[in-house]
Amino acid sequence: MVLGRSIYGPKNELILAAGFRLTAPIIERLKQLRYFEIYIHEPGTDEVVPEDIVSEQVRREAEAEVSAMQNKATAILAIREESLDQVKKIVEEKSGAFKNIVLAPVLKERLSGIIENILSSPRSLLNLSAIKNMSSYRFQHAINTTVVALYLGLRNNFTLPELELLGMGTMLMDIGMIALPQQMLEKPGPLSQEEMLMVREHPNYGFLILGKNPALSPVVSAISFQHHERQDGAGYPRKLTGTNEIPIKRATFETQAVIHRFAEIAAVADAYDAITTERPHAKVKSPAQAVEELIKVAGSQLNKRIVETLIKSIPLFPVGAHILVSASVNREQVGYQGVVAEVDPEKPDRPVILLIRTKHGKAILPPQKIDMRKQQYLTIEVIV
Repeated sequence: MVLGRSIYGPKNELILAAGFRLTAPIIERLKQLRYFEIYIHEPGTDEVVPEDIVSEQVRREAEAEVSAMQNKATAILAIREESLDQVKKIVEEKSGAFKNIVLAPVLKERLSGIIENILSSPRSLLNLSAIKNMSSYRFQHAINTTVVALYLGLRNNFTLPELELLGMGTMLMDIGMIALPQQMLEKPGPLSQEEMLMVREHPNYGFLILGKNPALSPVVSAISFQHHERQDGAGYPRKLTGTNEIPIKRATFETQAVIHRFAEIAAVADAYDAITTERPHAKVKSPAQAVEELIKVAGSQLNKRIVETLIKSIPLFPVGAHILVSASVNREQVGYQGVVAEVDPEKPDRPVILLIRTKHGKAILPPQKIDMRKQQYLTIEVIV
């Protein structure tokens, strides 16, 4: 087994280079380091290059900067085992100390790099192909949700200044999480009622940290404050309602009862990345399963118009994804494994695939290339 894409650590340091042969001890070590999604190079698939709307280098640099920012902010708070009331007091007292951290020039530079990548991308589908590590979930999640939110903003014809506000707000929307105990955030099972109450305070903490910074637009703190509000008013912390409208510019900045349109976009991006990422209390789901989950909550929890835009943009079978043949006119092919080689934006549900392994595990060399646009009775599913 050979590594298909280099693995980097939280400080952008190289851990393993592409082409490295993965032995059982190395794989076990990667599991200990909490890597749950890596790329494996399969023989005969050199032509398959996983796509990402943001370049690997831009993503790595942004993740490293967000990680550094979160670590500095956590050190300022120095939260130990204080009560909920004590934590609120500490956050409020120290909120002014975050100005130079959240507005660091390098952080804004990394955001600009992401926006430039998205604006210059020729792809009409939202491709995300990052290697994921559970220990790095918070800052990887910050970048993933920012990329998805910016893509949705672009699809809704946002101006560059609007994209910059949306991107900064989404990147910082979970800043309030730094006030929560790390062991609680990594808890493998469901949270207790008391722990859930603590988690539900993070939008308030984020608003305190960002809202008192005169150099930040109120939109940035509004995204942090409102990204867990829901269309039906069942969200938190203020139980605001949404309009389920297309996120166009409204007559007023915000009202007391309506969720800001940027926060609605951030909420959809947040949900999609959470569903498709392995977390301590939830297993990763495929893009197709994520679409099903989003449809279930569209209109009640999430803005249905924004969800509709995202669903149209998600490749159900991303390039590089491992797939299983679940149905075929040729019954012998059922159970075969392969990888997605190409995706047609006009027919994203009918990709070109390479079959690489029989149902008995025997390698197929060279891989068998199948254009599903020409084989309507072939059905596949992503292996997660």
